[in-house]
Amino acid sequence: MNTYYLARHGQTLWNTLGQTQGHGNSPLTDLGKQQAKDLAEALKAYPIDVIYCSDLGRAVETAEIIANELKLQLHPTESLREMGFGIWEGMPLKEIEKTYPESFAMWRNEPDKVKIEGGETLPDSGEEDGELDTFIVSSLPQEDAIWGYFYLWKLEKISTDKAKAIIISPDQYYRLTHEAISIIKEYEIDGISNWRVLSIEEAKAFKNQFADNMGDFNDFLKSNGLSPFYYSEGRYLCNDCQSTFGITSSRILAAGQKTKYYLRPVKTILLKVQKQ
Repeated sequence: MNTYYLARHGQTLWNTLGQTQGHGNSPLTDLGKQQAKDLAEALKAYPIDVIYCSDLGRAVETAEIIANELKLQLHPTESLREMGFGIWEGMPLKEIEKTYPESFAMWRNEPDKVKIEGGETLPDSGEEDGELDTFIVSSLPQEDAIWGYFYLWKLEKISTDKAKAIIISPDQYYRLTHEAISIIKEYEIDGISNWRVLSIEEAKAFKNQFADNMGDFNDFLKSNGLSPFYYSEGRYLCNDCQSTFGITSSRILAAGQKTKYYLRPVKTILLKVQKQ
């Protein structure tokens, strides 16, 4: 049985200034560095084999101090990042409360419902197991494959006979943001409704997976009757149509109201194998 120890990064400059820190970063203070050293000393009493940390600077700086002291290998990973706070990044909490009173109050009381411009949401997909449309299948399909009218991008097995899947619609639109929001609310295909767009984390994962082989991927989609993705120009809506991403761009940007973007509906569903 594995044992995991969780630790926060040391104090940073932005911590001392009360500034919001998500994907934005600031260095450790002298106190923060000492905190990391003290933690490393305390951890010597425990059998630790490896250290994982967020790939953000403050986490890496903290973890490097500990890893060097314990002579352990360090593995920074994007999977452990703090969520992105969009336009709130670097802003003092008092300024956020004054400028965005309704959003700030919601963040304090119902953080899973707040939408921060250019930021991420909790949870990413906005869907819990009990809210997912369920489909009965004879066997669990493979991911990265065609499933009916759709491209089945991701499959997360819950058990031997149940899995979550993210499917991508065959249809694609090029619209102003407010038009895209209306389309996604009303979109229905093959009797399936309640579609959405990719979350920010999903958009990053999609871009990382296909940026270097989008030509082959598009050929695969077109050969199965699905619209291709446009990657040489234009951007796609994500994050509840509040943000945009480009297949060949590393930046997540806020969606403008007077610019057209590509809209590609996606949906998380639940698949269950029918018991004989």
